[in-house]
Amino acid sequence: MTTDPHAPGHTDPPDRPGDPAPFARLVKELRDLDYDQAPTDNPDTTVYTTTDSPVQVEFDPTRQPPTAHLTHGRRGQAPTWWVTLTAGTPDRVQLMVLHAALNADTDPQAAIASAATALGVPPDSNNQPAHTGN
Repeated sequence: MTTDPHAPGHTDPPDRPGDPAPFARLVKELRDLDYDQAPTDNPDTTVYTTTDSPVQVEFDPTRQPPTAHLTHGRRGQAPTWWVTLTAGTPDRVQLMVLHAALNADTDPQAAIASAATALGVPPDSNNQPAHTGN
């Protein structure tokens, strides 16, 4: 395990027993965003929700590989869409997908900015011109 929190493959240790270790950085980000663990009918899964967003995250360590499901929709209703991450998904990608999901109904720049903040990328750190083709 690397000690640099921004190094590829870095994962933070779980904060509490029962946290899904392959998703420790994602769980930390959820907590930083005021997500709380919610009751679930399945004792094998852990669900995180917040009142401020229709996106909930369910961790299922019993699947092989373990998964995290980001679901858009309110509890008790059919989801409008979802994304599934596996334990092999790099933690940086997990955070980018989370922020894309949280900002799916807003300006795409907000998703990019919030993902960059979560990853510790300073604003305007990439001053390269956009690639416009061949």
